[in-house]
Amino acid sequence: MTYFVAVAFMCIGPLASDCRYAVRPVITASKGDCEVKLGNQLQVFRSRKIFAVGSCVPVEMDGENT
Repeated sequence: MTYFVAVAFMCIGPLASDCRYAVRPVITASKGDCEVKLGNQLQVFRSRKIFAVGSCVPVEMDGENT
């Protein structure tokens, strides 16, 4: 089954060392839900003057439990 994980890239300064990736610890079954949650989180970062972009990455998972 395909799930979606939100991944964000954030920078708090002008140097590459000021940038970090973040993976939202919650996976979603639909890309739409992932994009809504990611959009909300990016808005919080941007309101704090943090440069932030992101996307929802599809992940194939096997097994019954996720």
